[in-house]
Amino acid sequence: ETLQRLGAKSVPVVSKGDKFVFAQVIRDVTEFLELDDDPTPELTPEVLAERFTEILKIAVSLVQQFPDVSLDNELPNRPRSWKVLLHHVFQIPKAFLDLEEMNQKYTYEMMTESPPEKLKNSTNIANFGEEIRNRFISGGKNPVIVIFQNKFLLILV
Repeated sequence: ETLQRLGAKSVPVVSKGDKFVFAQVIRDVTEFLELDDDPTPELTPEVLAERFTEILKIAVSLVQQFPDVSLDNELPNRPRSWKVLLHHVFQIPKAFLDLEEMNQKYTYEMMTESPPEKLKNSTNIANFGEEIRNRFISGGKNPVIVIFQNKFLLILV
């Protein structure tokens, strides 16, 4: 209710009074809260890439454990199924990889694309995630930082 009143159409958000900011970019949050903090990571692109590869590996492992009978259930207080959420975890890096590898224009719609019909169960979604992880790993030898409108950052190695 509060988010709708503020005009926020998605989460996460941080609100103060009748104002809010989307909380997907930590710099936006620190500026909104007027914190005297530099959120810039102090890790090298290589270390960030290594960590992201491990995050994808863990995400694939967790998706494999998700019960298929629950995939179509909606999340609590969200008009989104578990299947859509699990796919979304891998769709975001896919959108960046498509941008980098195929020179496609990056759009919000690419990031929020619905799962394809072929992703019918947790194993299918986990396999999709592993494909994305492998694309990320084989992205090249030199780290590349992709920045989209100064908001998103992905390291390709």
